[in-house]
Amino acid sequence: GFLCLVVSNQPAIGLGKTTLKNHQKIVNKIHQELKKEGLQIGPQFYCFHHPFAKLTKYKKNCDCRKPGIGLFEKAARDLDIDLSKSWMIGDGIDDVISGEKAGCKTILLANVNASENFRIIEKQLGKIKPDFIIKNLTDAIDIID
Repeated sequence: GFLCLVVSNQPAIGLGKTTLKNHQKIVNKIHQELKKEGLQIGPQFYCFHHPFAKLTKYKKNCDCRKPGIGLFEKAARDLDIDLSKSWMIGDGIDDVISGEKAGCKTILLANVNASENFRIIEKQLGKIKPDFIIKNLTDAIDIID
């Protein structure tokens, strides 16, 4: 099996749109809902930084904010993870770019029915291509299995 962990940009805290306390409430609620389904998320690695953050301690360009790979490297060190045997599943361009840069296989969760949206995604990715594109998160199970 795989260890399921979270690597996520959460700039809303630094931008003053929410608080760390509210962020934790949301995370707790997600865990409660997943637990009801018999699912569990392991360690979580969050970047609260943003170059235009209102809160000084979060206002910076950093390597942990995706598409940087600082959080991937931290997770690999802390949890003894081989990133080349890991998967990055995300719904954004930066998820695919950072996953590829970190050496992971990548899955883009996207609604590719809208062809114009897909052209925009392709343009933003440039030469980087996700290993797989899926419409539903449950489709990832068949790919990874």
